[in-house]
Amino acid sequence: AWRKRIINAGENTGHVMVIDETPARELDGRIRVVVVDATSRPHANDSRLAGGIGRGTLWFKIDDEGRPVSYCSRRSSKRFNVVLLVIGRLVKQ
Repeated sequence: AWRKRIINAGENTGHVMVIDETPARELDGRIRVVVVDATSRPHANDSRLAGGIGRGTLWFKIDDEGRPVSYCSRRSSKRFNVVLLVIGRLVKQ
């Protein structure tokens, strides 16, 4: 999940998604993650042709401690979106 730092009237406030497969580290260090979410801009390998709920792939950069620091939605992209990301996991108690 992430929240936009600057929110203009009428815009969304951030994004939430569910990880659908085990993340994989690629040779360049990026982490490939298949997610399910609702978006108006489909991701790579996306199940939707337009906006709505679907499944697609994102890539994340992580810091030295394994925390996500930025993402992109195209494998070939050199431009990553830097946002404060939060990742959680449900655990059985």
